[in-house]
Amino acid sequence: MGLGLEGYVLKYHLRGEQNADHMLLHRVAFITGAAGALGRAVALQFARDGVKYIAGLDVSQSGLSETARLLRAEAPDVEFLPVTADMSDEEQIQGAFKQVVDKFGRIDYAVNNAAIASPFVTTGDADTADFDRVQRINLKGTWFCEREELRQMMKQKPLVVKRGPPSVFYSLSD
Repeated sequence: MGLGLEGYVLKYHLRGEQNADHMLLHRVAFITGAAGALGRAVALQFARDGVKYIAGLDVSQSGLSETARLLRAEAPDVEFLPVTADMSDEEQIQGAFKQVVDKFGRIDYAVNNAAIASPFVTTGDADTADFDRVQRINLKGTWFCEREELRQMMKQKPLVVKRGPPSVFYSLSD
């Protein structure tokens, strides 16, 4: 049986681990697009797999509220920080990361999931403003997040976890 959408990220990452929860406790997950279906599913799966601190970024405050509600219902011991920000705005992204690090002290897992689609028209009918908006969010916004995630993770103590002979899993964070 194949992995479902909700379980793919962590099930693949922790495949073969009998009890992986101990590896995830007290870790911090950061998810962009956390108000949408996929981002929400990732947040719920992190919670199922033992992550106790989750920050979700999205432009939709109401969608983040729904993600928070679902997390409270399924995993009441998880602390969720909803962060409303525009992916295309570098200062908002920097502020979002400051908010997350001020609250949780670190970032251990990052899922850069936020994206938008352009209007479904032929290239000849496409509008330059729509194209630019998609690129600012999907490309530049993702890069803003990756850069902030790496800057934060590089400040953190490296973590080496033995995952059974002979493989070793390395992460940038403690």
